[in-house]
Amino acid sequence: MRPAVTFSVFGCCVSYDIVSNYERKSVCGLCSWMSIAYGAQLNRIIELDELNLESFEGFSHYRKRNICHELNKSFFEYLKADKSDYLIFDALDCRFSVLYFSNSDFSKGNYITLRSENEYEIFKRFIDELYQDCDNQFKKVVPLDFDDNSIILLANQICDEIFKIYPPEKCIYNELFFADEYMDDEGEIVRFNKKYSYDDERRIIKLINETVERRLNGSGHIIPSLEACLGAKNNKYGTPYPLHYIDLVYEYGQKCIDLIVDKHSDEELILEMLADEYSAKVNLLLTNSYMHKEISRLSNEINLMLLKAIGEKEISDILSHIVDIDSYLTALILYRTRLLVACAIKDTPGMQMRTETVNRIHEFGFRSFCTNHLIMYAGVICASDGIFKEIRGEKPNDPVALETIFHERRINVISKSYQNGNSAVISVDDEDYSVNHRGINIVVYDCSNNSVIDSVAYDAHDNCDVFLRNKQ
Repeated sequence: MRPAVTFSVFGCCVSYDIVSNYERKSVCGLCSWMSIAYGAQLNRIIELDELNLESFEGFSHYRKRNICHELNKSFFEYLKADKSDYLIFDALDCRFSVLYFSNSDFSKGNYITLRSENEYEIFKRFIDELYQDCDNQFKKVVPLDFDDNSIILLANQICDEIFKIYPPEKCIYNELFFADEYMDDEGEIVRFNKKYSYDDERRIIKLINETVERRLNGSGHIIPSLEACLGAKNNKYGTPYPLHYIDLVYEYGQKCIDLIVDKHSDEELILEMLADEYSAKVNLLLTNSYMHKEISRLSNEINLMLLKAIGEKEISDILSHIVDIDSYLTALILYRTRLLVACAIKDTPGMQMRTETVNRIHEFGFRSFCTNHLIMYAGVICASDGIFKEIRGEKPNDPVALETIFHERRINVISKSYQNGNSAVISVDDEDYSVNHRGINIVVYDCSNNSVIDSVAYDAHDNCDVFLRNKQ
């Protein structure tokens, strides 16, 4: 049976989450080490209730508590007051910029971490209110403004403070790195939009990691960084933005923590083996995703080439010979400037719909379409006339409908789940052309001859997907 041990945390949410199987006592972070190492202590203590202002209304209690620690430079006093068996810490928050501020009351300037762009003005207003009669000076400082020697110095200063509270053998350093990419809602790999290079960002963390590793000098514990890392918009912690890693990273971290707590004699060797194993797992996930995307791209190009090879045949003839949804959507994309296309969901969009199919639907222009169970959707697009209308239900089973006028013809699109009418209606001047089958229903209108030329449905709710044509 694993011993009952306690953890304190000084770092980001990842270090907090990987010790979730143990009791957590003192927890703090959300702060760049630059602020702690180089900032001056204020000439007065900032109390938590001073942050209960309108400017800080959206801040969590935990964030406000850490802001107080940062302004008061009291992180280490806090960690010392309620010690645990182990301290886990990391430097991931050193990726953030800091706000430098100074005035005549300070013997040296101070820093506070900026975790988002709008926080510059929030903290600036707060400092101005705090020191109303002073000539306050402000400047945003990005991590790259600190040279290598400054970064090494601050890492040593943080280690000095930590080792006054916890001996190295009771310290666990989590060697986290930044992910270049994350997995979006559809399982696609997307690159983060950063304002400065990834290599420079890694240089900062690499210097800190190397410095801390030297200071631990073999007597402390290090969770090795993985060779590859990936963020995730959908993860086990439910965060609706890509700041958490994929679940594999947490699984790896938790295994490392268990190994350290068990005091295994070959700890360092097994930790390295675990890092190799999970690096391979993440790399395999990335490779499979890239291969899947490339195959999809090549398939799309081949379909386009085949369609172009048909020549100047009538669009209706081309569509009528297509019997799979991806090729059908490819054809709609190719000829979209000549078409009006309406889409409606009956009952449910299709929980087994492939990612490439969803991507083609989005590429055509139905951007709000999703495969969430029982979420209704209706859309009409005519690129040549600038018609882009769509509506999605806010909650499961919410019916949706829209209406538009095209060349003096009234087009209505209605989407209802099984509980609220179970229908997909796509009508032109009150004549319904929808197949009205479960899943996604599409009606195609040829703008050149002002007539409906095709109507199909695609049902991907079950594992055996179905592509249908003709009204039932």
